[in-house]
Amino acid sequence: MYDESETAQKIIGAINDCCMKPKQVAKLLANEHPTHQQQFMNVAVAFIVEMAREGKYVDLRNQCSVDKAKRIVSNMEYEDKEGMCPFIWVNTLFTVSTLNFSLKRSFLSVNTFNFFL
Repeated sequence: MYDESETAQKIIGAINDCCMKPKQVAKLLANEHPTHQQQFMNVAVAFIVEMAREGKYVDLRNQCSVDKAKRIVSNMEYEDKEGMCPFIWVNTLFTVSTLNFSLKRSFLSVNTFNFFL
């Protein structure tokens, strides 16, 4: 079974360094494999939506992050807040499949397209 808390701790460990340069990390992530970019975007958007939720603990250390998250979410369309970017994979037979998730709804769809060369 997958443990999301382990992944979260790995991310925290990686960013818990005052010398880390967020813009440089963002540039490097933007040049990763497209599937990794898509998955990271899902995490980033879900994090922003979570930070914007009412009832979160806020003090001076995270006030700016919460305020920014609320501004971003207030400008998002409903589907942007509730849906995830599709997971797309291509197999060796040139079949492209997309897997779409929804955060709040029990929604899962799979679309498959065949390409012939």
